[in-house]
Amino acid sequence: CLVAAGQSFSKIKNGCVQVFDVANVRLDDPDNATLAIYGIFSADKSRVEIFWASLPQSEILSKVKGGYYVSKDGKISLLKSGKDYNIRRK
Repeated sequence: CLVAAGQSFSKIKNGCVQVFDVANVRLDDPDNATLAIYGIFSADKSRVEIFWASLPQSEILSKVKGGYYVSKDGKISLLKSGKDYNIRRK
């Protein structure tokens, strides 16, 4: 991927993307007001890949009963509230 061009490797898209151009979700970063958190959904919306500067690499969250998304370790969750999404970290 061309980091200088703003590209990151997406596991969901299986290739290099400019996350800010292809993301389905954009959230304010609670750790840094000048940054954003981006999410890319899989085609069937069963998973979402989160790109967050506070994480060492992107994180895949899976949809669980109740309609929200959770990381494998349960430490990150993405919840839909009306038309907006909220991210939580334990």
